[in-house]
Amino acid sequence: MHPRKRQRKNASTMKLVGKLLARFRKEAGLTQTELAQAAGVQEDTIASVEQGWRCLVRQQVIPGLLQTKAYAQAVFGNKAPVYSQEEIETQTATRLQRQQILDRKKPPTTSIVIWEPVLMMKLTSDEDHREQLRHLYAMAQLPGVCLQVSTRASTAPSSSWRPRTTSTSRTPRRSAAAS
Repeated sequence: MHPRKRQRKNASTMKLVGKLLARFRKEAGLTQTELAQAAGVQEDTIASVEQGWRCLVRQQVIPGLLQTKAYAQAVFGNKAPVYSQEEIETQTATRLQRQQILDRKKPPTTSIVIWEPVLMMKLTSDEDHREQLRHLYAMAQLPGVCLQVSTRASTAPSSSWRPRTTSTSRTPRRSAAAS
């Protein structure tokens, strides 16, 4: 099968959610534009969700590639259905091993956008939470890693962010800011 013809794993779920969103929106007497304004998103976001091309919700946890051991354990410990302690340890070890890809001589280039409330949500102790934030900062310093934070007030998708130069040390770094 041609790669573009393959369906995503969750394609049927996304289509179902999209149809339900369209149905509920119409029953509420709202246009896509009105719903987008009420939800604080772009109109094309609503259209994409309704067509099953885009997920309805933002990611609610820090991406696995950037998680500390304590954070990953908390994520797996809060899964439904519940994981056994052995499964949590296995999944955590696998996740941490996968992170070694960022330590290669030629690491992949990756751009990650994290929604600000995800950074504030505490799944771990205060100390482990601070360590996770320090870890994110360290990961953002790696070559090939572009880490962006989408603020609560931001309604613009990450693709519309404009680059700007910031400096936290003697070496300026390119980052992105909401336009």
